[in-house]
Parts: sequence; structure tokens; C-alpha cells
Amino acid sequence: MPRLLLLDDDGRLALLAAGMLAVEGAPGFSEAIPCSLGEPSSDPLPTAVLGEIGLLLPPPVRSLASLPRQPNDILVSLGGTPHPDARLHLPCPPLSDDAPPLVRRASARFARDRLAHALQGALASLSLTQG
Repeated sequence: MPRLLLLDDDGRLALLAAGMLAVEGAPGFSEAIPCSLGEPSSDPLPTAVLGEIGLLLPPPVRSLASLPRQPNDILVSLGGTPHPDARLHLPCPPLSDDAPPLVRRASARFARDRLAHALQGALASLSLTQG
């Protein structure tokens, strides 16, 4: 089974998406791995909003450059700009660092739920077109 690589600039959106798939399942994929283009963020907010729904140990964010890739991996980019190697891009506003704490938490919850909904709609078509 292929792995699903979820990618954004700093890994925070990817962590939210992979966390939701850990809770809800990712049929057709062996695992969902959150990835970042650069150094993964150390922001605790994505982990905190995943903890609100019961995921206390989310998967670690990996740097895409250092992740050994497999031929059947499927890359999904998240955020504002599609990655050129991505099979699918799911737009989502980035998480703000400058907003007040309650606004940051609300925007992270919104991103978590938005990505979960978008992924559930996309997973069936991704697993059908693999290979």
C-alpha cells in the first residue's frame, strides 16, 4: 500500500491533516506522514487542537528533503502554493503566528476540520488512481 505524504511549508497544516487521518483512518494507504519543506515548526498549537479530539500522540513532522521516498508514495500539498510533485493540492489558509491566542486556536481548529473534510473527499480518488 502506498504512503500518503502531506506537505506544507512548516508542517503545521500537514500535522493537522495527518492527525485527523490517524483518528478517522486513511483507507488505501499504509500511513499518513506529515512533512515540511523546511525545518518543521515547533509550534505546540497543532498538537493541542489534535489533543482536543483525542489524538494525544500525533505523528512527528518530517522534512521532505530528508525523508526516504518510495516509488508509490503519494504527495498531497496543503496551504497556499501547490508543490510541483504533488498529485493533489488542498488549499487552506496558513496558521498565523501574529494573531491573539484565541484567534490562533480558532484558526487552527478551523484548519483541522477543513482539512479533514477535504481529505475524506479526496482519499477515495487518490487510492483509485495510485500507481
